[in-house]
Amino acid sequence: MYLTKKIYVKNWEHTPKENRSKLSLKKGGKTIDTKKATHVELEVAYWRKANMIHNYFVENVQEGVDNCAQYYVSYKLLNELYQICVGVKELFELDPKKCKEYCEKFLPTTEGFFFGNYEYAEEYMTDIEDTIKQLKDISKDEEYYYQSSW
Repeated sequence: MYLTKKIYVKNWEHTPKENRSKLSLKKGGKTIDTKKATHVELEVAYWRKANMIHNYFVENVQEGVDNCAQYYVSYKLLNELYQICVGVKELFELDPKKCKEYCEKFLPTTEGFFFGNYEYAEEYMTDIEDTIKQLKDISKDEEYYYQSSW
C-alpha cells in the first residue's frame, strides 16, 4: 500500500530562474534525458497489511472500488485520516474499550485476502502509530496518490 506525491518539475521558457527545476537521472549507468519530464513521484508512506488504512482509502477515495488503481487523495482527506489516527492513539491510552468503539465507527478493520489481523489491539495500534509518523508532514501544497498492490 503506497501513498506518493507528484512534484511538478517542467521548466517552461517563461519560468523564472528561481522557480526552475534541475533534474538529472541515470539508470543502469545511462543518463536519461529529462528535458521533457513533467513530474517526479516520491513515496510518502508505505503500509503492509494495514487493512483499516486501506479500507479508509477504498471507502473515502475509491468510491468503494478496490481495484489496485492509483487514486488522487486530497489534502483534506489525508489530514482527516491523520486526525482520526491521533484520536485513536489518544483514546487507546485513556480508555481501550471506548477506543474500540471509536475505531469501529471511524477506522474499522476490513476482511479480505492478504489483510492481516482484524483485532483492535497491538498490531492495529502499531499501524496507527506508523500512519501518524508517515502523515505528520503532509502539505496542502502537494499532490498525493494512493495505490495498493496485491
